[in-house]
This record gives sequence, C-alpha cells and structure tokens, in this order.
Amino acid sequence: MPRITDLACNHSGAAKKKLQEKVPRANTGMAAGAGAVGVAAARGGSNALVAANGVMGGHAMKAMVDTVGARNAGMVLAKTGGASSATIVLPIGLLGYQFACDVKKYWKGDIDGAQLAESTTQNVAAMGAGCVGGYGGAVVGAEVGLVGGPVGAMVGGVVGAVVGGVAGAIIGDTVASSALNSLLGGGTCEQRATLRKAYRQLGLEQGASNSNVRSQYLRLSRENHPDKGGNKKEFVKINAAYEIIRASQNMKNAR
Repeated sequence: MPRITDLACNHSGAAKKKLQEKVPRANTGMAAGAGAVGVAAARGGSNALVAANGVMGGHAMKAMVDTVGARNAGMVLAKTGGASSATIVLPIGLLGYQFACDVKKYWKGDIDGAQLAESTTQNVAAMGAGCVGGYGGAVVGAEVGLVGGPVGAMVGGVVGAVVGGVAGAIIGDTVASSALNSLLGGGTCEQRATLRKAYRQLGLEQGASNSNVRSQYLRLSRENHPDKGGNKKEFVKINAAYEIIRASQNMKNAR
C-alpha cells in the first residue's frame, strides 16, 4: 500500500510539472483544487477525500516553502492549524502573493492602477471558479475511483480536484476577461494598458480629440527631433505612442 501511494504521489508531481509548463492558470487551478479537497475533507468527507487532502497537503506545503521559505511557511501553518490546513492556506496565500506581485509592478511603473484592478479581478475569479470546479472534481473523482479500492478512491479524489480546479480556473479567467473586455472596451487588458501609456507619453488625457493628439504629437516631435538636438529615444517613444493612438482612433488621414 505505501509503495502504491508513493507511486501515485510521484506521478502527481510529474503531472504538476507538465501542467505548469503547458496549461494557463495551472498554478491557480491546482491551488484551488487543493483548497477544495481541504474543504471537502473538513466537512466530513469520505476517507478517500481525507487521504487526498493529506497527499495534496504535502504538495501544498512544498509550494509554500518554495515560494516564501520554510520558516515563513512554518509560521503560517503553526497559526492556522498545522500541516492539515496547508491545502486551505495555499489558495489564499497564492491570491495574496499574486496581488503583492502586481502591487510591486504598479509601484515600479510596469503597470497602472487600472491594470492592477483588472488583474486582481481575474485572479479572484479564476481562484473562485477553480475552487468550485475542484470541489466537484474531487467528490466525483473519489466516487469513481472506488472501483480501484481505497487507494483508487484517494487517487481519484486528487486527480479530480486537480482537473476540476484547473478547468474551473481557466473558465473563471476567461469569463472575467471577456466581461472586462465587454464592459471596458478597447480590446484586451494589455491593449487598454498600452493605449493609456501612449496617451501619457504625449501628455494627454485618454479620449483627447484627434486634433489635440495631432497638434501635441507635432509639437513634441519638433522639440525632440534628433536633427534639432532632441532626444532620439524620446523621439522614438513619441512616434510609437502616436501610432498606437492613431490606430486605436482610426485616424486615417492624420499623418
């Protein structure tokens, strides 16, 4: 029995690596699946789900250690119920980590406030949908796995949680992204951010008239033209920004 369990764990580790390499939102989905198994086990789930929670708890602790270090991971788990709570802590911690990374990008100027809000919305939606999918997948997987006995039920719970969690995360991310694109318009989150940056480069508010964009572009181009002692890099940025705005506003004859 231990050898079979170890084999299942080893295979789950290999599958995890492949998912991370090839599937979008894999980390979010796996964390959500782990949290779902933890919730199912805590709510008086079957022995298979309790065992699955133990298996995924090991992976959850490793992920926490790899991300924040053994000492910090130990401190968090010590205050949240020990190793058995790792699967619940992981998705919450991952959301916090994603938010912290986005805030760092914001302070460095890599993204703006709107991008920060959109990214956070998508992260929360992906995690929430992943938890729902992971819970359903774990329960169904454990039931189906019963044909292989207790170990089969445990493996089924793990596989179901991961597959359901990743599928849910992808769906949640896609739905949130589509909703934001429909609500805000202007293409994708990245396209909207690029356009806002272009307006800032020209020193204009987004939505400025075509004539204002054109006049500001000409003024800045003259001031920064390399042949007149201007900054070449700034000149290139100004032209790039103008072309982005021009394309977005369909300024066909504004060259």
